[in-house]
Amino acid sequence: MTTAEQLTTVEEFYALPDPPQGGKLELVDGKVVAMSPVGRKHGVLASRLDRALGAFVDEHALGEVGVEVGFRLFPGRDVVRAPDVHWVSAERLGEFTDEGFYESCPD
Repeated sequence: MTTAEQLTTVEEFYALPDPPQGGKLELVDGKVVAMSPVGRKHGVLASRLDRALGAFVDEHALGEVGVEVGFRLFPGRDVVRAPDVHWVSAERLGEFTDEGFYESCPD
């Protein structure tokens, strides 16, 4: 006898605590996926990209840059991915609330 797999909605996923062992979580078709912490080189490169891109975007008022924020990529599906670094254009910022995940993909 098999048991049905417990699926998680985006709303339930947003309310989950951070994993105690570190890393981050993503949601793929209702399944919570634990992501391992990144290595030193990856972390340093992501940090450099965030600083450089963020400074340029801020200087030119092009929107906002962030790290590891959740994006609900497919409307109606329970999928949330969190890129290392993202940019959302100033023109699109009004589409989103300050709480929860972005309801679209990054620019």
